[in-house]
Amino acid sequence: MVQLPLSVFAVKGPLPRWQILSTLAIVVALLFVLLNWRRYREDLQLENLIFEANTSPDSAARSAAIRQISSIPSNKATEALLSLANMSAQNGWPDVPESAVAALSKRKGNPIVGARLAELLQPHVSLGTRRSVAKALSVLQCYADCISLVLHYRERRWYGEATSELQRGMDKEGVRSDEQEITRRLDSVLVREEDTTLGVLAKVYGLGSLNPSRFAIATVRELGLKKSCIALQYSVEAMT
Repeated sequence: MVQLPLSVFAVKGPLPRWQILSTLAIVVALLFVLLNWRRYREDLQLENLIFEANTSPDSAARSAAIRQISSIPSNKATEALLSLANMSAQNGWPDVPESAVAALSKRKGNPIVGARLAELLQPHVSLGTRRSVAKALSVLQCYADCISLVLHYRERRWYGEATSELQRGMDKEGVRSDEQEITRRLDSVLVREEDTTLGVLAKVYGLGSLNPSRFAIATVRELGLKKSCIALQYSVEAMT
């Protein structure tokens, strides 16, 4: 085998400036292509998983797809899970929103998840999804916008608005038990975030004002919010 002397590879003197700049440009271009190719592959994988979760007739395959999506630590994966959570049971598989919500409950470091899930607290949303959301909120941070949505749902139920299951005549013991579980979990969130809850009750429902909402007075009493004593007393006196 022919061996070339090392002097062949030796650089004689400093490299020209144009050669250094062109080398750097090539390296940057290669890195750019590599990063974009990686992002493209991740996006394509995410799209395939979303399609699988939405369309597969196999419940195990749907669950596996959602688990894989939840393993991707990106904002796009979070948005994908939120999209799946918002999927109506009438337009897809009823287990998909519940599985997506359960996966989102593990994303505790993302401050938007709580409020986005609380948007699903609507009487017309399926019982299973609302139950999953209530369970998720019990472990997620629930800031002012999230608390507002929880209180809005509680207000609608307090005024007697029926859920979709009750409207369809599904007045069974199991349904009522699940509804009570949802109420207990949501009430525990409101108590846990007492300062925020009182702030929303004051700002939106007039707690502590001359014209408070009856719902605000009832909520404070039912939840036993200890820090509300002065505001509650003032509002009650104003109403009498």
